[in-house]
Amino acid sequence: MTTEEAKNRIREFGQNVIKETNRINPLIIFFNQFNSPVVFVLIGAAILSLLPMLFSSNDSHEKEHLIDFFLIMTILFVNAMIGFIQDYKAEKAIESLKKMITLKAIVLRDGKESTIDSSQVVPGDILILQSGAKIPADAYLLEINNLQTSEAALTGESTPVKKETTID
Repeated sequence: MTTEEAKNRIREFGQNVIKETNRINPLIIFFNQFNSPVVFVLIGAAILSLLPMLFSSNDSHEKEHLIDFFLIMTILFVNAMIGFIQDYKAEKAIESLKKMITLKAIVLRDGKESTIDSSQVVPGDILILQSGAKIPADAYLLEINNLQTSEAALTGESTPVKKETTID
């Protein structure tokens, strides 16, 4: 690829950066866990479990209705906490990825190896990776020699993942 073609592709596709969005407040992440039809049904069920207490003069089942209400609400809260933890970790992973992308990359441009800022990598670039290098973009593997990558920032996987050039 020529330098001129790379400039055209940057104009067409944009830079190789993760676009900044407004950071989500942890409180908003938590309350978003309750924005689901299933959660609405469970909240409705919890409220319905209290209705017999309000309209009945018979106090014999009052304790059972309260137990039902608090059990449903506890399940909703635990579910929200699990969802919050997952979403919060995902936000942190994205922040970590943003820091990783501000690296240098070695590409073939104008028939020779060039070191460029990773934000200037475009579709069609041939990346040259060396041992210990961070991969600056999604890529197809053309040729490898015992390639393993650490995907901990994306998947939490603690062991290196072996890569192949074949497509499954």
